[in-house]
Parts: sequence; C-alpha cells; structure tokens
Amino acid sequence: MKTASVRDLRQNFPRVMAWIADGEQVAVTMRRKVIARLVPEQPAAPARPDFRARFGKPAPADGKLARSAVTLLSQERGA
Repeated sequence: MKTASVRDLRQNFPRVMAWIADGEQVAVTMRRKVIARLVPEQPAAPARPDFRARFGKPAPADGKLARSAVTLLSQERGA
C-alpha cells in the first residue's frame, strides 16, 4: 500500500490517481497519521439475465389435457 500526505494529494493529485487506477490502495496521512484510505472501485458483478421476461409468461394450466395419456399411447401403437 502506498502512502500520500494531504499535501501530496493537493500538489500531485494526478500521480496519486494513477496509483489508484493501477489498483493500488493509498493511505492518506496528516502529520504522519493515517486519516483515510483510498481504494480502487471494484467492477460491478454482471446482472443475471431475466429469463422470464425473455420468454414471456407461461401459458395458464387448467389441469386438464386435451387427450389422456392412455389415448395418445394407444394411437401411437396403432391399437
């Protein structure tokens, strides 16, 4: 971790910002005491896709099939 005094921040702010942009943490000091820490911002996690919006609402189920499974199987078998 790098350190910079308040005076350094005022006079050499672009240099300190370059440190932060490179991923360094910077401790800000005043009279040789650390008063703050500057840390680089972490990239935000990518948002999850909204699959429900992508495919629309599911068809309502009324609980009844048009034809029963037994009827469909018998038609497949040719009986």
